[in-house]
Amino acid sequence: TVMNTASVMLRSTVRKLGLIRAINFVRFKVLRLSREYEERFSEALLSSVKPGDIVWDIGANLGFYTQQFLDRVGPGGKIVAFEPAPGCFDVLAGKFKNAPGVQLENAAMGAREGKVQMHLANDPLAATHQIMDDTQDSAESGPGAGLVEVPVISGDSYWTHSKLTPNVIKIDVEGYEEQVLHGMSKLLKSRDLRSIFCEIHFALLEQRGERMAPVRIEDLLKTSGFNTTWIDASHIQAMRN
Repeated sequence: TVMNTASVMLRSTVRKLGLIRAINFVRFKVLRLSREYEERFSEALLSSVKPGDIVWDIGANLGFYTQQFLDRVGPGGKIVAFEPAPGCFDVLAGKFKNAPGVQLENAAMGAREGKVQMHLANDPLAATHQIMDDTQDSAESGPGAGLVEVPVISGDSYWTHSKLTPNVIKIDVEGYEEQVLHGMSKLLKSRDLRSIFCEIHFALLEQRGERMAPVRIEDLLKTSGFNTTWIDASHIQAMRN
């Protein structure tokens, strides 16, 4: 499936009409698609990781995928987990303090180096903390625990300094995915990078005035040498040609 202007507009209209929940209900109940929302994504993602791989877990949250990646790469591999939210990072630090195969980075990943405001959800361990850009007001993200300033690094900069070339990248950054990919434009050309799996947060992107970002993301991945597939309505898989 290809994400184009027409499909983005249709999805936006359906969301505004409140039909997505009804459609998903029909899919689940009538068509009996009983697998959990992210199951197909998880299967595709984890099956792409091989022993000895380097994996970047961008938006690691509490390390659900970090641990599974570590189990798959074995002692010869390396996981780099990026997580800017303070509470979530504290959990990661405790969970992987004795895991030499995991490198933790308490930072967001974006288009360039610097600092950015993050809107924290009420639950400090939630997966819904959001990076704010200059055009957003914190009220747009709804109630929460407030704002915290977090460091931002670009994928290209981190790649250059760390010398850790990822074979697989997972991205789940609550509407900040286009900035993350723009920050690794050089890395995207590396033949060692085999696959990228990204959750696309359509509602958050539209809320930020970035309705067409999914189309641009898919175009960027294709021009960087990847074949793209929509695993489901919110997850895109990019495999090196």
